[in-house]
Amino acid sequence: MLDGQEYPKPEASSGGLPGQGPAARSGPPRIARTGTGPGTRAATRTRTRPREETETETRKAARQHLEDWLDLRYGDPLAEQHRWALLPPGKLLRPVLLLESAAAVGGSTEQVEPVATGFELMHAGSLIHDDIIDGDELRRGRAAIHRRFGADRAIVGADALFFAVFETLGECRRRGVPDRLITEATAVIAEAGLEITRGATMELDLSGTLHDDIDTYMEVARLKTAALLRAACRTGAVLAGATAEQTAALTEFGEALGIAFQIQDDLLPYAPLPRGTGGDDGVAGKSRTSDLRNGRPVLPHLLAHRHGSDADRALLAELLDGGTDEELRQDRLHRLLDKTGALRAAQQAADSHLDRCRRALKVLPPSPHRHRLAELADQYTSRARPVTVAHASASTRTGEARAGVPAKEKPAGDGPVPEAPRETPVGEKKGAVTALRRLPGHVWREIFISYRFNSNDLWSTVVPASCFVVAAVRSAGLGAYAAALTVAGAVLYFWLFIYGSSLINQITGVEEDRLNKPFRPLVTGDSTMRGAKRRLAAVHVLFPAVGLLLGVVEWALLWQLLFMLHYAWGGHRHWFAKNLLIALGVVSQLASAWEMVTPITTAAWHWIFTMAAMTFLIIGVQDLRDVEGDRTLDRRTMPIVLGDLPCRIYFAVSFVALLPVTHFVMVAPAGFHWWTAAIDAALAGLSLLLAARVLLLRTPAQDHRTQRFVEWWYTFVLGTAVVLL
Repeated sequence: MLDGQEYPKPEASSGGLPGQGPAARSGPPRIARTGTGPGTRAATRTRTRPREETETETRKAARQHLEDWLDLRYGDPLAEQHRWALLPPGKLLRPVLLLESAAAVGGSTEQVEPVATGFELMHAGSLIHDDIIDGDELRRGRAAIHRRFGADRAIVGADALFFAVFETLGECRRRGVPDRLITEATAVIAEAGLEITRGATMELDLSGTLHDDIDTYMEVARLKTAALLRAACRTGAVLAGATAEQTAALTEFGEALGIAFQIQDDLLPYAPLPRGTGGDDGVAGKSRTSDLRNGRPVLPHLLAHRHGSDADRALLAELLDGGTDEELRQDRLHRLLDKTGALRAAQQAADSHLDRCRRALKVLPPSPHRHRLAELADQYTSRARPVTVAHASASTRTGEARAGVPAKEKPAGDGPVPEAPRETPVGEKKGAVTALRRLPGHVWREIFISYRFNSNDLWSTVVPASCFVVAAVRSAGLGAYAAALTVAGAVLYFWLFIYGSSLINQITGVEEDRLNKPFRPLVTGDSTMRGAKRRLAAVHVLFPAVGLLLGVVEWALLWQLLFMLHYAWGGHRHWFAKNLLIALGVVSQLASAWEMVTPITTAAWHWIFTMAAMTFLIIGVQDLRDVEGDRTLDRRTMPIVLGDLPCRIYFAVSFVALLPVTHFVMVAPAGFHWWTAAIDAALAGLSLLLAARVLLLRTPAQDHRTQRFVEWWYTFVLGTAVVLL
């Protein structure tokens, strides 16, 4: 996923191997120099970012120690390929993070210099493996290690670099770091190594497949890309003897920086070229077509797949499937990502993690080292901002809108993202009903913004509740015209029902969404906070008004009270209160669905209370996927309170217990028929499937899918009410 693009890529020189003879240690990397010759183009690039050109004292120390480490290995069988891999050094981000983290909490940088070098060795080893896996033949503008020395030697050399980090810890001990801190740092580094391998495996599983599993993408970024940055910051804090609070803050800083760095890396192919460059290399030397060629699951592609129309998804699949002209495909892909709003949404996600970095650093005492950590975050997560197609291409698209924003309002490619972008739908929904296209522009915009807020909850509210309305219509024997009017009113009612809940959920939880759900409209900028609050105020008035017209105003007011208790007054912070409020919400939902058609019968009440009770038992499944985010926000959800495995066993037992409940309460009263037997079998199959999934499929991505299965089970059960009641 991340190929170390913080290294600039100089042109291949005609000289000998880097590191051969004194010249290899004569000063900073050649990319920072000016002049003529092969390095000029790269140097021009560097001059466009003046603050990157000035080498800090911390980086000088890290570079010197790296070169000393290599010198001590003169004559080692692997020395030549290690010099090829490590010299000239790149930005040395990981060593610098470790040294600045140690200094920021009052530690001695001299004591931790060796392990800072060790992190650069680990990073270089991971890049060697990456190049072999990806089949990349070049690294920093010259032959990759496996192309120059052979794959067998490259693997052995990379393995040696991984083990060397533990040798450097021994040197830290000899410099006076206490044994207990060495032991703790060893555990941190070992854990980082394991996380890198897990993340790489997950990435291999996803590579070449088109999907919109953003949760898994974020987990891969957290494991594979952020692991070393997080461990570098944490190791610096640990070896410096930092407090638990300071160590946690620096760990958070490193992880947020790593995720932001990965997202920014995904955006590099769509960034403007610095002036004076040519070819197809973007900022920091990343090839524009690198991700296209390697089939990596990058965030802009996932966002376009999730939020684009069917036609957009088909075009995305076609472009990623391959072709002869990579440059042409890349240009078409850029236009598609621009149109669907994926580039802007990805940049917003990167910015949200950069905000995490800034918040984490506030825990540390003010110092020049804390300031330099903040500068590093700004520097490495602001390497490029995606440019709109109108700015990226010589041919402008006059009058064409990008993500609903008129062309004249598009931000410059290398300028800041507006703080309050105009509220418009992401992309063009080509499959919409023609009549909707004739509505006034602001109405059309509001329809799609409401859809953006509601889209994740339709299968838990609008669809199943409408099914229960149809069951009531059938039970009451309404005529076709009355039935159509009632169902239409019900759809509007339940749309507003979930719209108010979604608005207050996302208004109060926008910081959590920046971490776990960066595609939501307040995070992507499709709605401003002010606009969301205005819509919430409007829904507070419209929803009970529609309820009054339909004769269910008391249930509408109960629902409003419940979601205020849940979101605004802290009911969501503990699992029992949360489950109880949601179960009461089911009563409000289904009682209003039936009563807007006909008075609630005894059989209908049995269904309503049974569905509420079952919801209370199993609704906690949705918390399995967000444990880290909930823990960060100090929520006491079931997985956090009970533990992951006991919680999963509880849910599996609950799903199995649904079998007799659905049979005796819902199916059996309708009598024995072939179709009731088929419903029984389908409900049993779904319940057992859910029990198996929750026990066996335990990644965040699979937990997300299991929650979707729970929503489909809920909808299916209420759909059977049409024939059973």
